[in-house]
Amino acid sequence: MSQLVLADEIFAKESVLKIDTEAIAHNFNIIRQKTEKTIIAVIKENGYGLGLKTEYDILKNLGAEFFAVTSAEEALALRRYGAVEPILLLASYYDVQTLEAMCAQDITMMLGNIAQIDAYKQVYASLGQKCKVHLAVDTGMGRYGFSWDKLGAEIATFAETVEITGTYSHFNNAEKMAHLQLNRFKQALETLKKIGVNPGMTHMSNSAAFMTLGDGGLDAVRIGSAFLGKCARGAGELKTAVWLEAALCEVKDFSKNSTIGYLGGCKLKRDSRLGLVKIGHNDGIAIGPTDGTSTMLHGILHQISMALRPNHYQKYARAGEIKLPIVGRSGANHTMIDLTEHELAVGTMVRFDVNPLYVPLSVSKEIIKGNE
Repeated sequence: MSQLVLADEIFAKESVLKIDTEAIAHNFNIIRQKTEKTIIAVIKENGYGLGLKTEYDILKNLGAEFFAVTSAEEALALRRYGAVEPILLLASYYDVQTLEAMCAQDITMMLGNIAQIDAYKQVYASLGQKCKVHLAVDTGMGRYGFSWDKLGAEIATFAETVEITGTYSHFNNAEKMAHLQLNRFKQALETLKKIGVNPGMTHMSNSAAFMTLGDGGLDAVRIGSAFLGKCARGAGELKTAVWLEAALCEVKDFSKNSTIGYLGGCKLKRDSRLGLVKIGHNDGIAIGPTDGTSTMLHGILHQISMALRPNHYQKYARAGEIKLPIVGRSGANHTMIDLTEHELAVGTMVRFDVNPLYVPLSVSKEIIKGNE
């Protein structure tokens, strides 16, 4: 039995985000087979767009025993939902009130800057207990963390204020710099040990790195997008667990050389039958780091690439197992697809690949199991 989670009635889109728990289970098992180490289930950004509680419940039922998020609000929400598992907050906070709330709820925080220590000292003085932290080490990502080659003896004094239960880093790339970064991290771990700091649970691999490089010989891995089959690298064994669906709302015949879409950007090379689907950028399709236009420069480069390598950017929708080319550019809420080779009627459900992180809350969600 599928479960439908409706969006706000007034603003609801006609598309639906499908969430296949059977595919998520398959992906979870693939990951489990590849490592015996701890799997830290990353359910950041509202559970990668599925809904924080939705993804937490799905992964908990599959056996996940450790979770990570990127905001204090998400961490506290998980506790309100009844989560008793360890929760790691992968973001830095400096205000004492937030740190006290995290500590009181037994949420493990990130410590990656010596400037945070004063706040942690105040929490210790106020609550009489040490906050659990994972040390963040910067090996080339640049966001958070102590520089891998500048770990000073002062870190050993942190144990007076916080309880260090882990140490981690983050790959900036699953290919070119991966081995260099991993070596840097392992050197940093040795440095910590030499100055008397037990690094605790060590972890570095995210989804893409894990699917191509494994766990790196560390204690844990951080997995997020791979659960959904949306891993940027090495996703061949994984199943797509989320997609958008919407119904064909128009079917029309067009003559060769007809123009389609804004600016007449597509000219048909043959007589064609096209279908219109009420789904577009506002639903989250064709949005993201690989095909969005988040900046003017990126947009210009994107258009040049489309002109030089049109086949590289060719996208498809599906109706069942039928692959349907997308014609022209998607609009805010409409997309046209080529039906010339297939007899499909108005009302036929069409499936679009999507990164659920970019699907707005105005899109309803339906939880299904397999092909039900």
